[in-house]
Amino acid sequence: MMVAEAMRRLDFPVLELSVERDTTQHARYVTALREWDQHRSLALLCEFWRDVRFASLDNQD
Repeated sequence: MMVAEAMRRLDFPVLELSVERDTTQHARYVTALREWDQHRSLALLCEFWRDVRFASLDNQD
């Protein structure tokens, strides 16, 4: 909710923040979360959001 509110306040485009279960996106998201839990690395989460969610912004032109 905090990310959605920050995006609204900064007038960012609306992005889907949820990840549908039992999809390849969900598996990738869970792997990224586990990487954070185990190694405190945000690299996979950053890649996930860049490749999966923010990529949709490129298609809005």
